[in-house]
Amino acid sequence: MRVAVSGQDDFVQPHLEAALGDDLLRITSGALEDPRTLDALLTSCDAIVLMNAHPPKASGRDDRKALLEMRTAGASRIGASRTVEILDECRRRVAAGETD
Repeated sequence: MRVAVSGQDDFVQPHLEAALGDDLLRITSGALEDPRTLDALLTSCDAIVLMNAHPPKASGRDDRKALLEMRTAGASRIGASRTVEILDECRRRVAAGETD
């Protein structure tokens, strides 16, 4: 199983690297900014781990949008420190009739 890891984490990432060895693919910040490069790198991967240990509070990130984009790209599972919050927000928006 090939696993892509983005971001830098000094707690979990070393364990992933030790366990996966050559099956771990590091996604650089430069690759994250170029959709074609990112698509090419992720083609060989079975899973993606996003290391987001210290996100900026005012990042403007839309977790629901990211979830929907990952699902469209073929993800069948989500794993995050805020999974329950993200899914609850998605359910609330769907119930309210929001489509974006």
